[in-house]
Amino acid sequence: MLDGGKGPNKVTSSALKLMLYTGLRDGALRAAEWKEIDFDATRWTVPAQRMKRRGKEERQEHAVPLSTQTLAVLRDVQDYTGHGPESFVFASTGKSGFLAENTLLRATAVIRAAGWE
Repeated sequence: MLDGGKGPNKVTSSALKLMLYTGLRDGALRAAEWKEIDFDATRWTVPAQRMKRRGKEERQEHAVPLSTQTLAVLRDVQDYTGHGPESFVFASTGKSGFLAENTLLRATAVIRAAGWE
């Protein structure tokens, strides 16, 4: 079900897989830039401004350890969106910027409709 094929479907399926593998919220995930991914240290550092605030606490950057499976997904999608450190990991193909929130919502609706919960 999450075999995304090529192009836009590859980007969307990769985002869904990484959401499941990392537990990140869609906003933190969709706006990821390649400069945040450290393949050598197997870590993804999400900047504080993309993290959800907890009460009155200051937002803090979040270090996400990357498993072998997660690294494989990132390397795979890098062929499509890895156009430099400032480029988005989950770049939109229809407009400049990153995947829209509705893209992931629609994709999860398709998965649910297929019987996956």
